[in-house]
Amino acid sequence: MKPSIFIDTDVVLDFLLNREPYSTFASIIFTRSEQGKINAYISPLTISNCYNILRKLASHKKVINSLQKLLIITNI
Repeated sequence: MKPSIFIDTDVVLDFLLNREPYSTFASIIFTRSEQGKINAYISPLTISNCYNILRKLASHKKVINSLQKLLIITNI
C-alpha cells in the first residue's frame, strides 16, 4: 500500500517557484508522486491560492499550464 500525504500550499509554491533550499525537498515529493510511489493530495484552495500568487509573476497562460501539470501528479 502506497503512503498518502497531504501537501501544503507552501510546498507547492516552493516547487513551482524553485524557492531554495526547500524546492529540492519539494521536488523529491513531486517526483515520487509522479512515479506512483506515493499518493499526493492537495486542497482545492491550494490551486486558487497558487494561481493568485503565481499570476503576479507570470502570464495567465503560463500559470494555468503549471497548475494543470500539478493536477496530473496530485489528487484533490
